[in-house]
Amino acid sequence: MARELRVLILDDTTDDAESIIQELRKGDFLFWSLVVKQPEEFTQELQDFAPDAVLLDYALSENTIFPAIYAAKEQRPLMPVIVTSGPADEEAAIACLRAGADDYVARNKLHRLIPALRMSIEKKEADAQEQHESEKLKEAERRLKIISENSADLIAIMDAEGRRTYASPSYQKILLDMPTLKSDKFFDEVHPEDREHVKAIFQELLATGELQRCEYRLILKDRSARYVEAQWSLIHESDSVPPFVLSVARIITKRKRAEEALRESVKYFRALVENISDAIALVNRYGIVLYASSSTRRVIGYTFKEMVGNNIFELIHQDDLVYTMNEFKLLLEKPGRTTSIQFRMRHKDQSWRWMEGVANNLMLDPSVQGIVINYRDITPRKKTDEELRETEERYKEMFHRHQAMQWFVDPETQRIVDANSAAAKFYGYSMNELKTMTVSQINTLPKSELDQLIKTAVEEKKNVFIFPHRLKSGEIRFVEIHSSPITIKGRKLLYSIIHDVTERKKADEALATEKERLLVTLRSIGEGVITTDTEGRVLLINPVAEAITGFTQTETAGQPVETVLTILDERTRTPLESPVTRVLRMGDIVELTGNTVLVDKLHQEKFIAHTAAPIRDEFNRIIGVIIVFKDTSLQRKMENEVLNARKIESIGILAGGIAHDFNNILAAIIGNLSLAKMRLSQEPKEKLLDILTSAEKASLRAKDLTQQLLTFSRGGAPVRKTANLRDLLKESAAFASTGSNVRCDLNLSDNLWQVDIDAGQMSRVIHNLILNAQQAMPNGGVIRLNAENITIKAHTSDHHLGLRPGRYVKISIRDQGMGIREEHLQKIFDPYFTTKSGGSGLGLATSYSIVKNHDGLIAVESKWMSGTTFYIYLPASDHHPEMATDKETPDANHHGRILIMDDEAAVRRMLGDMLKYLGFTVWEVADGSEAVAAYRSFRDRGEPFDAVIMDLTIPGGMSGKETIKQLIGIDPNVRAVVSSGYSNDPVMGRYKEYGFSDVLPKPYNADELAKTLNGLLKEKNLHR
Repeated sequence: MARELRVLILDDTTDDAESIIQELRKGDFLFWSLVVKQPEEFTQELQDFAPDAVLLDYALSENTIFPAIYAAKEQRPLMPVIVTSGPADEEAAIACLRAGADDYVARNKLHRLIPALRMSIEKKEADAQEQHESEKLKEAERRLKIISENSADLIAIMDAEGRRTYASPSYQKILLDMPTLKSDKFFDEVHPEDREHVKAIFQELLATGELQRCEYRLILKDRSARYVEAQWSLIHESDSVPPFVLSVARIITKRKRAEEALRESVKYFRALVENISDAIALVNRYGIVLYASSSTRRVIGYTFKEMVGNNIFELIHQDDLVYTMNEFKLLLEKPGRTTSIQFRMRHKDQSWRWMEGVANNLMLDPSVQGIVINYRDITPRKKTDEELRETEERYKEMFHRHQAMQWFVDPETQRIVDANSAAAKFYGYSMNELKTMTVSQINTLPKSELDQLIKTAVEEKKNVFIFPHRLKSGEIRFVEIHSSPITIKGRKLLYSIIHDVTERKKADEALATEKERLLVTLRSIGEGVITTDTEGRVLLINPVAEAITGFTQTETAGQPVETVLTILDERTRTPLESPVTRVLRMGDIVELTGNTVLVDKLHQEKFIAHTAAPIRDEFNRIIGVIIVFKDTSLQRKMENEVLNARKIESIGILAGGIAHDFNNILAAIIGNLSLAKMRLSQEPKEKLLDILTSAEKASLRAKDLTQQLLTFSRGGAPVRKTANLRDLLKESAAFASTGSNVRCDLNLSDNLWQVDIDAGQMSRVIHNLILNAQQAMPNGGVIRLNAENITIKAHTSDHHLGLRPGRYVKISIRDQGMGIREEHLQKIFDPYFTTKSGGSGLGLATSYSIVKNHDGLIAVESKWMSGTTFYIYLPASDHHPEMATDKETPDANHHGRILIMDDEAAVRRMLGDMLKYLGFTVWEVADGSEAVAAYRSFRDRGEPFDAVIMDLTIPGGMSGKETIKQLIGIDPNVRAVVSSGYSNDPVMGRYKEYGFSDVLPKPYNADELAKTLNGLLKEKNLHR
C-alpha cells in the first residue's frame, strides 16, 4: 500500500510550485499538496492543514524563510522541513540547516527531492521511535527496581573485576553486612574449592557475552556454606559505559543434598538394571502393558513402543491362556502376592517361546499401581526337559549322581518314589528316609492346594512351581520345582528337579519393591549388542550382532573387539578408533558418526549407527563397555533413492521453468526486433526507439534470469568484502517493507561480528525472505528480524547441522503468517518450486545458493498455522572492514585508446561500436596471443593503450587469465577489465588476485561500460 502524505508548500512563484508538485508525483506515495504564497497563510495552514512535510522556497526574503522554518519546527518538531532554491548555494544551505531545516535541494537537482523527503521522514520516524523506546526503557527500569527489591532471589550487579556495585535486600539479608557487599570482591565469598571454577565461568561470560549458569558454595558471614545456583548475564548499556554483569541467584542447599543422595542411589541400581537379562513388564489389572523394559526386544522381539498399550494376554498361547489368566486373577485377589508361572508367548517372528515369569501384585503401592512381571525365555530349557523325559532310563545313573536335587513322585499317593543324594543332603534325610515320605510332609502348603497343583502338573498345565519346603531341621527354604509327568514301565510318575531359590526369591522380592525407581533408568540398547571387558575383549555378542557381523559367540569370546567390529570412515576409508577405546578414554557415552562402514566376516560392507557406553559397578567403577548398533544400509539406500527422485523432480521443474521464462523473454525480444525491421522505413524514430527499448527491457529480464540461475547453480561466486551486517539489515528491511502493511521489528546486537560478504547478494537474500514474510501475511502483521553472535562447538545439533565449529553471526526472520505445510518444507529451496500464484520459484533457491557460496547455512522452521522462521548463519570474519568507494557516474565526453579481446566477432563489433560512440579509439583482437602482440606493438611506438577489455574464456586460444600474466610482464601498470558470462569462475569473484583492475560481467549495457571505464581511467590519471 502506497504511503499517504500531506505536503505544505510556501512559494510565491506558481511555476516553481508546479514543478515541485510534478516531481512529487514521481514518488511511490500518495500526497495532498497545498501551496501558499504569504507567511501569514503558511502559519495558519500549519494548524489547519496539519501537513506531514513542509517545502519552502529560499527565494523568499530572509525575514520570511527563517521565521517559516522556526514556526514549522515550533508547532511540529518531528515534521520534515526541506528548502528549495535556484542554483546550489553552499552558504544558503548551511544557513537553512542551522536554522532547523532537514535538507536543502537545488531546483536544477529536483530529482533529489523525493529521496531527501523520504530520508527526512524516515529519520523523524526513527527519532520518534527512539524517544518511545527511551520512555519504555525508563518504565522497565522502574519495574526492574521494584522486582529486585521484592524478590527472594539474590540479585547483584558486578563490574568486570567482580566487584559488586549493587546488591538486592535479599542479598543483604543473607550476608548481614551491607558495607561488605559494596566493597569486597564477589569471589572472596565463594568457597575456596569452587573459586577457580567460578572465575573461569565469569571470564567466559566476559569473553563471549553468552548467558552463563553455574553452581557454587557461598560462604556466609558466620563462615557456614550454602549451595547457590546463579545465572549471569553481560549487560551493555552503551559504547561509552563499560559492560556490567547481572547476577540472579538462589539458595539450593536442600535440593543439592537431595540430588546427591538420589544420584548415589541411582548409580547403585543402574549397574544392577543395565546388566539384568530378564525382561520386565508393568501391566494394569486388565493386562494392558504400561511399561516394557529394553530387554523385551531381546526376549520376544517387540520394542517398548510395540508393547505399551497392548494386552499382554494376546501374546499368550491358546493352550496356556486359561491357566495364565486364572493365575492372574488369583494374584489380583491378594495385593502384595507373588506368583511364578510358565507359559508360551508368541515372538515377533511368530514362533512360540516358553517363558518363566515371576509376577508381583503391587496395585496398592502408590508409586507402582500395577502388576510387575519379571520373565525370561526358557524355551531351550523346556526342550532339554522334554529330551530328558524321553531318555530317563538312559540317564538313570546320571540322576543318582547328579548334583542337582531330583526326585520321582507318585501323583496318586504323593509318595516320593525315588530321590538322588543331592536331594537327601539338602533336606537332611537319608535316601531311604525320603523314599518313605510324601511330599505333603515336606511341602508346607495346605494338602488341598498341593493336591490341585500336583494334578495340574500331571495334566501338564504347569510344570514349574515355587514352594516353601521344610527341612528335617525345621528350616523353611523356598525351592523351585520343575515337575514333568513321565511314564516308566507303564507307571505314571512326576519327575521333579529342585532348585534352592531362597536367595533368588529374596532378591526378586527386593527388586520388585524397587521397580519404580529402576524404570526411569532403563534405556534402549538397539539391535546388535556386544559387551567387552576393560581390555576390549568380547564377553557377549547377541544373535542380532551375530547376524550383522557374521561372527558367532563361540568365535568371538575373548577376542579383541576390533576383530568383530571392523569399522571404517565412509569418506576417507581409514580405520576408525575402537568405540571401546573412546569410552574408556572419555569415561562417558559416545556415539558414532553417520558415515561409518562395518566390514563383516565375509568382507561385505554395511552402514551402521552405534552407541557405546561404560558398564559401571555399584562403586561407579567402569568394569566393561556395551556397544549397541544397527545395520542402516537399507535405510541409507532408501534415503539415496528418495534423494535421487527429488533431484530428478527438481530438474524437471527447473527445465520447465527455464523453458517457460526464456520463451516469454525471447518472444518479446524477437517480436520487437521483427516489428522494428518492418517499420524501419515507415515509422518515425520515436516509435522505433520505443520498440527497441522494449526489446532491451526483455533482454535485461533475460540477464536477470541468467544471474539467478547462475547464483543457485555452481556459479554466482560472491565478490566478498568485510562488512558489518547492522546497516545492511536495517536498509534491506526498510526498503523491503516500505509501503506495505507489515512492520519490521529489528533486534540487532550492538557488537555484531564482522562478516566477509557480497553486500549486493546478501541484501537480495534478506529482501527475498522479508518479501516472502509479507506475502505470508496479506492482512498485515509484524516481522521480527534478529541478529546475534554465536559460537558453534563440536557435536552441536539443531540448525547447526553441517557447520564447522567456530564463530558465526546468526540472523533469524520470523513472520506471523500461516506457515508452510509439512509436505512442502523439503522443496522450498528447489528452483521453480512455488505455491504462490504468479511466483517464479527462484527467490528461495537463489537465497540458498548465495548463503551456501558464503560458506554459511540457511534453514527453516515452520508449522502449519503457526508462522515461519528462517535462520541464516554466516562465518564471522577475522579481517577489518574495507573502505567503500563510489564508482563514477557516466561521463559524456571520453577519449583514450582501448584494446578489445574477444573470440566472438559479434561481441567485438558490438563492444567496439559502444566504445566508439562513447568517444574512444578501439583496436580489436580475437585471442590472447594477438592481444599481447598488439599491446607490445602500440606501446613500442609510443601509443600505449589506456585500458584492455578481455574475455575470460577463449576456446582453442590463450584465455584472459593467461593473457593478463603476459601483459603484466610487458607493463606492470596495465589497466585490464575481465569480462565473462561465466560467473562461477573464481577469477570473476577475486579478479584483483589475478592482476585485473576491474570486472564487467556479461551481458552489460552502455551505461555500465561507461561507468567501469570512467572509474578505471580516473584511477589511472590519479596515479600519473
